[in-house]
Amino acid sequence: MAGFEPAQNQVVLESGGRLSYDYLVVAIGLQLNWGAIKGLEGNLGRGGIVSNYAFDQCDKTWEALQHFNGGDAVFTMPPPPIKCAGAPQKIMYLADDHLRKLGVRNKSRVHYYAGTPGIFSVKAFAKTLNT
Repeated sequence: MAGFEPAQNQVVLESGGRLSYDYLVVAIGLQLNWGAIKGLEGNLGRGGIVSNYAFDQCDKTWEALQHFNGGDAVFTMPPPPIKCAGAPQKIMYLADDHLRKLGVRNKSRVHYYAGTPGIFSVKAFAKTLNT
């Protein structure tokens, strides 16, 4: 695709051809860039370093939680735009529950670092989540 001509309801193809449309939905997507974090590339899925933003890593998250015996559990959320901003919090809350069931929550410190000004953009929710 070479461009859009919204006034004519057309998409311009690289070949020069044109496609007409009544409605156009553009989904540009997001690109994962593991190389942007020094040391992450090649270590993802090993040594307790996991991400729920890659389908093939979700099982590794569960494996890491099953073998966690206490210590620091660090959860991060990158700055927007991201696929699902709630995903890092969801797995953190699930991990917290799992650590309680394992009996190691009292030996664990759960940390959450967000690439946003707060844990949640709605202040009333953020207040509850921060307690």
